[in-house]
Amino acid sequence: MPSKNLRNYRTSTHCVLFPIQRLCPYIISEILGWCSPADLVIIGGLSKNFKAFLDSKPHGSLCWKCARANIADLPPPPSLSDYNLNEHAYAAFLFNASQKPCICCGQPTNGKFLVIMYRVYLCDRVSCAKQFESEDRGYVFSYYQDKGCTRIYAPILPVLPYNLPSGRKLFIVRHAKQELKEYRRVTAASEKEVRDEQRHLKRIRRHHLNNHSAVLYTWMARHRKHASRCAKTKQRILESGSAGREPQSSSYPRITDCAPNAQCIQ
Repeated sequence: MPSKNLRNYRTSTHCVLFPIQRLCPYIISEILGWCSPADLVIIGGLSKNFKAFLDSKPHGSLCWKCARANIADLPPPPSLSDYNLNEHAYAAFLFNASQKPCICCGQPTNGKFLVIMYRVYLCDRVSCAKQFESEDRGYVFSYYQDKGCTRIYAPILPVLPYNLPSGRKLFIVRHAKQELKEYRRVTAASEKEVRDEQRHLKRIRRHHLNNHSAVLYTWMARHRKHASRCAKTKQRILESGSAGREPQSSSYPRITDCAPNAQCIQ
């Protein structure tokens, strides 16, 4: 290539754009299938071409399916048509790809995702968990403690998602306001049939979300235990390497214990 054309190519926009649309989709699926769901979220944010490929079918769906298989026993997202939580949004929320802070103290959550049903983030501080569950703070309310909220949101309580951290149903105020606004809009339009149909579908959705959250909570406990063990193993290896000693095989887990697709956390 002449030097003049080479210089123009380097300064043009074509040299910084990855031509993903020109590659075979099967090859791309094979490469991205080795990633984790959190990696695919990052890749999808690189360009609109990557995001379009990951949102496509069947190749993008295959990438997400393989990525979930790389994380041991990770449950799939809820299969509900009226629930806005696809594979990309599910992975982004689950691994906190946007690094959203704790809803109570505003500090980084350090990869903790504690409140799945409410789709909010809490850090690992016990004080923040107690503050979030305290009805005096205005984040949540229950049937028995806050009679005012119970009267206000009585029409939509049967469809609200809830959590049972202390053996009692806790409803989040933000969700209740959204549902009440939609309920009043439909009621004002005199669409009784539409309102009844929506309530029926939302009650079914709440039942499925409760079941999915129970499975996901179980997976979270195993995942955190596995991640903590791998982090400690890595730290011990780094410390022994800096001291010029070889780690003893009897005191360290196998390499497969720290692999992304390891089944040791079952």
